[in-house]
Amino acid sequence: MKLRILIIGLTAAQNQALSTELMAVAQGGTISISTTPSATPLHVTRQHPDLLIAPLNSENVHLARRMFERSPRMHIFLLHHPATPLSEIAALRQVGWEVASNDLGYTRLAYKAGAMLGLCPEHPPGGDDADMRPAATMGDVQILLDVLRRQTKAQLVLYTDQIGNLITHRGDSDEVDMTSISSLISGGFANTIELGRMLRDPDTRHLTLLEGKHFDIYSTNVGNQRLLTLIFPKAFVEPKLGFVWLQIRRAAIQLSQMRIVEGNLGQMMAAELSSSLESEFDRLFADNLHDASVDR
Repeated sequence: MKLRILIIGLTAAQNQALSTELMAVAQGGTISISTTPSATPLHVTRQHPDLLIAPLNSENVHLARRMFERSPRMHIFLLHHPATPLSEIAALRQVGWEVASNDLGYTRLAYKAGAMLGLCPEHPPGGDDADMRPAATMGDVQILLDVLRRQTKAQLVLYTDQIGNLITHRGDSDEVDMTSISSLISGGFANTIELGRMLRDPDTRHLTLLEGKHFDIYSTNVGNQRLLTLIFPKAFVEPKLGFVWLQIRRAAIQLSQMRIVEGNLGQMMAAELSSSLESEFDRLFADNLHDASVDR
């Protein structure tokens, strides 16, 4: 008998990616997966899955409670934003629900889900390498983005997941549709990662450069799960390609080495990251600190 998994509230791209990883974990034959963009009363009265997966929000928590009342053996797996308070996460875990950050990556989320159903260990083969990274807070990430924005003279810095969902941003976003830009850039990123897999080169570096009449946009990947984007208004600055690429690449590497946690324990790490970027910036471009123009 197949175990039934119901996924609610994810995008089509997220459903596809997570479902693929879940089938791989289950080796294709022991689970059936249903997806829906939003919950309906029928999910409470007629759906009795073995596992419910949904983003953490008040609507889904209410739905999960109602479904759990009808199916006490059902497992519940909620995906939270990295900035969700620890108290909220702890309260859900106390009632026996599994909660994980939505930026873990689909492979790790699938293994956690599979472990709840007894299909696999909780972590992928090779261990949970990300837990070995230094802990840092969202405040540390924002400080690093502030340094990058100041050095490159960008109007706006976006930090998103691999399908364009905004994690955080720094700078002036008044004239920028952040959601649309992030979503469009993420489409090209997915193709680059897949190309890297075909070439058996998992460390592929993705760089998108869009030169327009009014704006220039630079974007690169942070590992395989996140994107870093810089937006420049051409009325105020003409960014140097080599300079911006060096700085955004260096910041992406720093971000990929950070494990985001709650609290204030990362202030020293943020200072070290900022100092590192500042020193490299001064060493390489000391003669051009106030010159962001280039002849092309």
